[in-house]
Amino acid sequence: MIETPKKSKIIYLYRHGETTWNEEDRIKGQLDDKDTQFTKLGMEQVKELSQKLRINDIQVIYCSDYKRTSETAKMANNNLGVPIIYQKELHGLNMGSYQGRILNECVEEDELKKSFT
Repeated sequence: MIETPKKSKIIYLYRHGETTWNEEDRIKGQLDDKDTQFTKLGMEQVKELSQKLRINDIQVIYCSDYKRTSETAKMANNNLGVPIIYQKELHGLNMGSYQGRILNECVEEDELKKSFT
């Protein structure tokens, strides 16, 4: 492990546990679908995150106020009891009319192809 001065802070970044929309390759963007659920893999990822957070003695969790991220934070924090601070500034990118759609369906659209040429 690298020794750091006492004034240094270590920041860990974690997205969220896998959801059914991730499994479907659906573009989430800034949609906050309340019906989206964590997959079995997503639940395992959150449990692993909780263990890593406990080992690394974190002091606070910052997350967006989306369901998928706030639920990840709450579950990971279950046995830690550290403060969770919700920040709208941590929202994902706005994917416009592509939000909620399957990625492969969008890739074939001429409008999207033109934006990358």
